[in-house]
Amino acid sequence: MQLFAELVVAIHAAKAGPFWLLSAVAALLAGGMLYGALRSLSHKRMFENMPTALIRSAAQGYTELRGMAEMMDGDPIRAPASLRQCVWFKYKIERLEESGRGRDKRRSWVTVEQGVCDSLFNLTDTSGTCAVDPEGAKVHASQRDVWYGQSRMPGGLRPAGDNPLSRWFSGIGKQYRYTEHLIRPGDALYIIGQFTTHGGSATSPIDKDDTVAERLRSWKRDQDALLREFDENRDGHIDAQEWETVRRRVELEVRAERDQTVDPPAVDVIGRTRDRRRPFVISTAGEEGVIAFHQRMAFALLALGVPLATLVAWAWLVRLG
Repeated sequence: MQLFAELVVAIHAAKAGPFWLLSAVAALLAGGMLYGALRSLSHKRMFENMPTALIRSAAQGYTELRGMAEMMDGDPIRAPASLRQCVWFKYKIERLEESGRGRDKRRSWVTVEQGVCDSLFNLTDTSGTCAVDPEGAKVHASQRDVWYGQSRMPGGLRPAGDNPLSRWFSGIGKQYRYTEHLIRPGDALYIIGQFTTHGGSATSPIDKDDTVAERLRSWKRDQDALLREFDENRDGHIDAQEWETVRRRVELEVRAERDQTVDPPAVDVIGRTRDRRRPFVISTAGEEGVIAFHQRMAFALLALGVPLATLVAWAWLVRLG
């Protein structure tokens, strides 16, 4: 009770400017926490209610897929720090720096280099293969390695292991720390994002094709040929019915030409969405791990945001009372 009384006195004694500024910042912080909690809960429900699709039968749009990570053809992707083959990586290199002197001497890790892989890789399930464009994704990679060395780049040295004690001993006397998150070929993946098919026979309708429009414009420019070929009633102009005949003729010509060509193979791609309410997630922890992450995040933000919002509201009431 004494602490409560002292807080009331301090609130009344505080200058108006600093009090309202500090309380406004606290209110914005509390509001951001509560918004983040609601957003995490919304994402959690979305993941729970989204059915898993097979690549071959997946509908165009926001889709959930499960499968196995695979490299694409071509040069393999290698993590810059460990030089291990992978389909995706995130890395950070830090240098141990000292500041101050005597009792004020401090040692801290300062980031000197970091990066995230944005190269495409494949996701394969029992029905087919889909390309994954990881740019903009929230990636939950369960493989995380931390190790130490004396040079900025470790030159492919393998990590010390997952044991925290062994990592601590390996860092004694070392000037650099390397952190690496990896998705390796063969890892099981859970992905939710925007699924689209490019190429193949899934092209635009024939009546909206640019080729058709260009040929119709060409006929309009050559009025003599247009009248000679399509003016059926010989009245000297092309009426609506005759123009429809022109359009159908051009469509048939373009369709016949298209049928003689070989369409490029269709390529399925899953990537980020343009809707901020629909997150793009890649996880090696499965759907359960992603749901658990958002649930923990929501509870943590609520545990911080609700008391802070209550404290701000109480302070305003005391101040105005």
